Amino acid sequence: MNTSRMTVDNILDPSYNSSVETLSRFAKALGKRLTISLS
Repeated sequence: MNTSRMTVDNILDPSYNSSVETLSRFAKALGKRLTISLS
């Protein structure tokens, strides 16, 4: 996984503005699919 500890902490922090690319890489590293829905 080429993700730093700070990146993981930022992704898990709801107040941090994560990009879709960052979330996508994180999901792929975890073996998950990323689904985005607008409500």
